[in-house]
Amino acid sequence: MKKRLIIVVLLLVLVFGGIFGYRIFINYEINKYMSHFAMPAVTVTVATSKAEVWQPSLSSVGTMDAVQGVNVSSQVAGMVQEIDFSSGQMVRKGQVLLKLNADVLKAQLQGNLAAVKLAQINYDRSLKLFKVGAIPKAVLDNNLSTLQEDEASVAQTEQSIIQTIIKAPFSGKLGIRQVNIGQYLNPGDTITNLQTVDPIYVNYFIPQEDIGKLSVGQAVLITVGTYPGVTFPAKINAIDAEVSDNTKSIAVQALVKNSNPETQLYPGMFANVTTLLPEQNNVVTVPQVAISYTLYGDSVFVVTDQTDKSGKTIKTANRVYVTTGEQRGDEVQILQGLKAGQVVVKDGQIKLQDTNPVTIANSDSSTSSS
Repeated sequence: MKKRLIIVVLLLVLVFGGIFGYRIFINYEINKYMSHFAMPAVTVTVATSKAEVWQPSLSSVGTMDAVQGVNVSSQVAGMVQEIDFSSGQMVRKGQVLLKLNADVLKAQLQGNLAAVKLAQINYDRSLKLFKVGAIPKAVLDNNLSTLQEDEASVAQTEQSIIQTIIKAPFSGKLGIRQVNIGQYLNPGDTITNLQTVDPIYVNYFIPQEDIGKLSVGQAVLITVGTYPGVTFPAKINAIDAEVSDNTKSIAVQALVKNSNPETQLYPGMFANVTTLLPEQNNVVTVPQVAISYTLYGDSVFVVTDQTDKSGKTIKTANRVYVTTGEQRGDEVQILQGLKAGQVVVKDGQIKLQDTNPVTIANSDSSTSSS
């Protein structure tokens, strides 16, 4: 029994000793391999962060509005006798647009003038008689009142005749004609609309937290979908006196030159408005594609030179978390975490891990570390 027990114990020792020895051997080989293992280099393209003069801005949307715009109408009733304008015509202030038939008023004026002449004769006669005491002063006063009333009737009729001639109240562009020859117009009926087109306003809103960045005379850039690629310069003309209670934003008005007939802006157009802020110097920027956006924060891979275990210099990519600012086209402003001149991975970062060796694919970018 003792011999059997000894044999069993020896067998168990040999079995477990072999197992543990094998595991120790395997771990030794793994550690030996890992100590000489190097991650394979990932091929990437890179770009160099730049220090630029950055033009910050406030973006908004607005509506084009005429500096002056009215519906042209008549103050008196009458039949249209003459139309002296065409739809869409440019007109000057005071230019005649339309005439109403004034024959009745002219005839009435002749009667009023005759009444004035008679009233003047009666007044002059009564004045001579009053001076010699032949009539009381009441008669003289009554004749004077009649003369003044008739003169007022003449002035009123003359003014009514003047009002049958409708003129442009200011220079601008006419809209589509709304009347025809022979049509009877009532007071207030629209004849056409008149809008000033040069210059023209753009009205838009800016959030209340940005009010301190605004000032009269500040530069503004306007774009409209009608003319792709065309930018219209403007300047802030006025800032409203109160913030909207509903939107908590303030109304801003800018004045835009509008003299080019090939790219003419029209009242009512929708516009994209960019209010330019003072320039900032030495702003660090990188291509937008170099930013990795995650829930843990925004980051870039910075390429630096490292020495491997064999003493060879290699390039590695190290993740650096950054604070991004405004985006302008394909460039992103870096507020914190990166300096100008550092090389960042622009393409291929999805395959990278921290401290991963890299091979630069684009030879035109600088790869020296900062």
